[in-house]
Parts: sequence; C-alpha cells; structure tokens
Amino acid sequence: MPDEETRAPDLASCDRYIKEGRERVRRQIALVRELDKDGHDTTVARQLLATLRETVTAQRRHRELIAELDGRLARVKIAGIPLEVRGRAGEP
Repeated sequence: MPDEETRAPDLASCDRYIKEGRERVRRQIALVRELDKDGHDTTVARQLLATLRETVTAQRRHRELIAELDGRLARVKIAGIPLEVRGRAGEP
C-alpha cells in the first residue's frame, strides 16, 4: 500500500496527465476545424478527438479514485486501525 509520500506525487502525476490530455484535445479540435475548413474528410480526426476526450475523462476518474482512497486511508489511520487487520478485498 502506498504511503503518504508516494500518494501525493500520484495525484500530481494525475493532474499533469489531465492537463496534457486537455491540451491534446484543444490541439485536435483546432486540427478538425482546419481540416473541415479546407474541405477534408474529418471522420478519423473526429474519432481521435472522441478517444482523446474519453481518455481525459478516464484520467479524471482515476484521480478521483486515488483521492477517495487517500481519504479512506487517512480515516483508517486516524482511527488507529492497522491496515493489515482490515483484510484484503474479498476477505471478511
């Protein structure tokens, strides 16, 4: 299980990936507009744009899950419950 020192960089990495993904989306939108303006087929470019948007959505959800896990781990730590006592997923 990651400790506090490794979780913070995880969130920072997520933020960086989201920011980079949003920039890719912006660039792809500009490319689609330019292709469309010049009369080119934009089917593949639009498909890529949709994939880029889905990727950013997945990255945001991933960040939310990490933050949620951080909150749960903090509550367990505050309660003084050792993590190894709680059991693993699927165990009582």
